[in-house]
Amino acid sequence: MYLDRSLDPNEPTGSPLKSGEEVTPIGLTFTERMVGFFSTNALPANAIPPTDLRSFEQAAALGQREQNTCEFTLTITSPDLDQMLADPSHSAEIAGTVTAPSLSAKPMTVVEGEFNLFVADPDNVETRLMRYRMRLAAIGGEQFVFDGFKVVHDDGPLRT
Repeated sequence: MYLDRSLDPNEPTGSPLKSGEEVTPIGLTFTERMVGFFSTNALPANAIPPTDLRSFEQAAALGQREQNTCEFTLTITSPDLDQMLADPSHSAEIAGTVTAPSLSAKPMTVVEGEFNLFVADPDNVETRLMRYRMRLAAIGGEQFVFDGFKVVHDDGPLRT
């Protein structure tokens, strides 16, 4: 038998907290790398809604034909994992680099970035988006805005 004497005998069994103690949130940091294509010739800036999947797919296809590659390695940091999972408007910080040779000969640095997990897609009920919004700085001082998303489908446990 194991007896843990560190627990307060007046608290409910298994509770490691004393009354009035605050719980320190658990944070999360992860790094991811993605590679794809983009085009600066698809549409004028700000001409498409940030969740218009069809327009993004067309821009990626045009970028592939133009051989405009884009690659990023990003570290996403949230100080509160529970809030990040529960609240799609919770923003996590982004740090890292973006390589897009048609924009800059050298990798660009993320100087400001926000990441949102599982944002609802207004056009598709069973779809969530992972949103990436970043301001990028090139070596020569030129700056760019990156606004993109990754699509996450909820196919449910019984769907095939």
